[in-house]
Amino acid sequence: MEQEAVASRWVNKLRHQLESACRESQDRAAEAMGARATKLRAFEREFDVAKAHLAETEAALQKSLEALEAEWKARSDTEQEVVMLRGQLLGAEESNA
Repeated sequence: MEQEAVASRWVNKLRHQLESACRESQDRAAEAMGARATKLRAFEREFDVAKAHLAETEAALQKSLEALEAEWKARSDTEQEVVMLRGQLLGAEESNA
């Protein structure tokens, strides 16, 4: 009978240790998940900031491209006009000569 009581106490003690270890493990897992979630939220915020900056940069580059294209067209138009005026000038000089 005494052996059964000792065995029962030993089993209860082991059960208590197992439950305690299980709770500690769950607590550590919850802490780790919380830390990961915090890091993930921080990463998401940084990613959103980077996306916004990228969108602003893209818009600025698009604006610059449009300005360059307008400048190139204006130069091309001017060059065509210069060629045409030179032709007219040469034609007028030839008819005057």
